[in-house]
Amino acid sequence: MTSRNPVLRSVFPLLGVAATLLAASSCSQRFGINSFFAPQKATSLPLDFSTTFISDSVWLATLDRGETASASSIRNIYVYRVRLNEAEGYPTKKWSVQPGGDGGTRTYFSEIGLLMARPGALYRVDENTPTDAPLSPIWKTPVSALGRSCVTSFKIDGKAYVGFAWNKAGPRRMFTRFPIDPGKPQKLDVAAALTQEIPEAPGQWGYGCFTDQKNERLWSNQYAKSPTQAGNVTLISGVNLRTLADAPVSSAPNYGTKNATLGVADSDLLEKTPCVAPSPLPSPAPSPIPTEWTQQNDIYQTCIRSNPYAISGDARGNILAGGAISYVHEAKNDLVFWRDRTSPYLHAAKAACFSSGSLNCATGTANHGAYSGTSVGPLASLQDGRIIGLHRLTSATPIMKSRVYLISPVDPDNLKEGIDVKLVKEVDGDAYMYNDFTGSTLYPREASLVVDFGAIPEYQPERRISRISVIWSELGGGTQPWRGFTLQARCLEDGGVAPSFETLPQVSASEEETPIPVASCLGPKAKKLELKASPDAGASGYSRVAKVKVVLTLDQ
Repeated sequence: MTSRNPVLRSVFPLLGVAATLLAASSCSQRFGINSFFAPQKATSLPLDFSTTFISDSVWLATLDRGETASASSIRNIYVYRVRLNEAEGYPTKKWSVQPGGDGGTRTYFSEIGLLMARPGALYRVDENTPTDAPLSPIWKTPVSALGRSCVTSFKIDGKAYVGFAWNKAGPRRMFTRFPIDPGKPQKLDVAAALTQEIPEAPGQWGYGCFTDQKNERLWSNQYAKSPTQAGNVTLISGVNLRTLADAPVSSAPNYGTKNATLGVADSDLLEKTPCVAPSPLPSPAPSPIPTEWTQQNDIYQTCIRSNPYAISGDARGNILAGGAISYVHEAKNDLVFWRDRTSPYLHAAKAACFSSGSLNCATGTANHGAYSGTSVGPLASLQDGRIIGLHRLTSATPIMKSRVYLISPVDPDNLKEGIDVKLVKEVDGDAYMYNDFTGSTLYPREASLVVDFGAIPEYQPERRISRISVIWSELGGGTQPWRGFTLQARCLEDGGVAPSFETLPQVSASEEETPIPVASCLGPKAKKLELKASPDAGASGYSRVAKVKVVLTLDQ
């Protein structure tokens, strides 16, 4: 029947077209035809793009004191690498130094492995070091060394070095610098060692060391009381890693800061205190009279009444010192952890407490929490929201043991909720060691990556790429802003000349897409994406990138 209504006559054909389109749409969805016409995303698997040398491992150097804790010349040192993989039972590897001698070890994890400073001797060990033979020193001081020695690693103008802080008779502070050379047997050019005496501030250093990568400084303190120290004080001194000249502690960003609300842990943080002669004078009195007995030494070193054992610092260059055994800065949540000197309490506070006197950092506030379950001593950060604490079980018999704990705040935004502490491993020996044993204070790592589009699941070479983007993931997860790195990109053609890198004008926060508006990536011949993240000189914080994903948007 033919409709006499012209409106209906005009509508019926449209209804027919609509029905046809609806059927086609249903069919395309059913058989996948519609996906050919609509843009489609092809996303790579997470790819390694690490901007930090921190891994899933913790390194320890323990002292075997034996059953009687005597005969120091025959004591061995055990070196452990504990991998933080709970599913595999925390796999552990072990080396030894025989004989190791007495006294504590100072450690620093570097891009060439674990560096260990023993009195007057430098050791190095990495995953490829054989375990069936004792470790030997890779360098010894040219003259006899006194007291503790510290080791570090740093970069100057892009060149990597290892530094060794030690003491010679006098006492006099000494510093030796070695270029890192991966082509050498021990990855150090010991023949190019440069040794400098630092005469401006006599005395010793080496009990604790902190490397300020941002400002190119090494800070160190001398804990042991001697005739050259006045009562319950400690001397903090430094070296300019670029010039190897003395670095006045007054140049530290938080010099002169005091936050009384922190209590015993930091009652006199870098507060200027005169170093004066003890009364009565020791007998016999030293000759000549030490400089720190006759002047305040505001310029070269500062006496701290609240005597730390081993100092540390944060990513901004602030020195962490006060009445504690040790400190560590955890960068992801911007917290400082420390262990009380006179009690078993482990504390955590906002890092701002150590550079501001106005913040309320009393225990039990949201800015300061504590835990009293175990007396950890040496501390190091994983920079993913967690730190590592070592418990020296010095009373264990017949062989002393040490325990490795994984530590994190219950709520990093409200520290009065407390601190979680989890036992990871127990190893032989006394963990008589301090400073960085995870790589948390090492300089950032330049990252590079080439991604072949053909290796990306769901990539279809016959379809045009209309957009390329990347998604980066922070170490430990969560959403963090991009900091301290310049991200560059370029696309490569098969057999073509590689174009220049282009700098991305903006990088989104972690877990968000960052577009790659690079000219070489817009053409149809692009087959690979190359990324490069370079550290920004002098940055006060860095993104700790773990993984990156590449996202291709495909048109028809």
